[in-house]
Formats: sequence, C-alpha cells, structure tokens
Amino acid sequence: MKITGMRLGFQLVCCLLLLSESFWKVSAGFLSKRKVRIKSIKFADCGTSADPVRVVDLQVSTSEAPTEENEDLGGDLVISGKITSSIKLNAPIKAEVQMQRKMLGVWMHVFCIKKFGSCDFNDVCAMAPSDGYCPPLLEEHDIPCSCPIEPGTYNLPIAQFKVKGTRWAGIMAGTYRGTVRFKGKDGKQIACVAANFQLD
Repeated sequence: MKITGMRLGFQLVCCLLLLSESFWKVSAGFLSKRKVRIKSIKFADCGTSADPVRVVDLQVSTSEAPTEENEDLGGDLVISGKITSSIKLNAPIKAEVQMQRKMLGVWMHVFCIKKFGSCDFNDVCAMAPSDGYCPPLLEEHDIPCSCPIEPGTYNLPIAQFKVKGTRWAGIMAGTYRGTVRFKGKDGKQIACVAANFQLD
C-alpha cells in the first residue's frame, strides 16, 4: 500500500508540475499564435520482416524563422523520404499512435487532444482532400494523394507544406517519443514508424 501511494503521489506531482509549466507558457504567449517548430527528430522503421510497407528513409523538419533574405514565416513542414510497398494499399488504413513526453526524467503517456498525442485514426485514406486536389510536386513524382496506392517505390524530394499556427504551441513544446502502427482492413500490421523528437 505504501509503494502504491508513493507512485500515485509521484504521478500527481508530475501532473501538477506539467500543468503549472504549461500555464506559465500559455500565459506568457497566449496572444501570440504561432507555429510549432521541430527542434530535432529521428525516425526508425519499427516494422517486422512481414510488413509489406517499409520506410527506407524519412526526413522531417520545419522551415527557419524569417530573415531579411528569407521572407518565409517559419514553422512550415519540410519533408523528404523514400517508402516502398509490395502490395496495393486499399482503404481503410488505420493508424494507431502511441506517444510519451519526458517530464522530470520520466516518460509519461500523452493523451489524445485535438488529434495530437496517443490517438487512433480509423482511416488515414479519408484524410485526403475530398475534391481530389493533389499538390503539383507530388504529381510530378507520381506520388498518389489518395487510396488505393499501387505497389512500388515512392521517392519524395524536399517539399515544403504550409501549416497553421496555434495557441497550443507553448504547451506542446518538449521532448517526445512515439510509434505509429498502420493496419489494413484485416487488422494486420502493414507498417510501423518510431520517432524521437523535440518540439519548440
């Protein structure tokens, strides 16, 4: 009973410190809506040899803050990578995200809030634009924007995508780790990606 009580007490203290840290961050910059920036990130393929989809290479960062020579607002996603698939990918494709945040040296579970954290997405194919729009850069390199996706190797050169700012940026800043497991209609895993990253 004493050990259980100590664990609960420790978790409560961690939660209170997280809330107080978030409160001051939000109070300091609540009125300044900004984009979340990726300070560092490392990916790894956490799939098995039986997975039909492999992440050969993946690089993700955010664009730099504006300078006199660069008028970019900063914080937009910059992505490049190489992915291979040995099967045709049909909807629905489920994504299961498990995420943890490091607080006082302890990894703590991040609950799903506004599609950030340990969230489940029943069909990532449904996230494609309903009007069929596909960025020209993806079309130029024969990268599909919607399902089904034919078997093959897909190479994405360095591409920049605009993202919106948020008042949650101060709360989201921190060190994280997580995994994303993709599953087909039959429930079998088709791919897995692990990441360690730091947001600013």
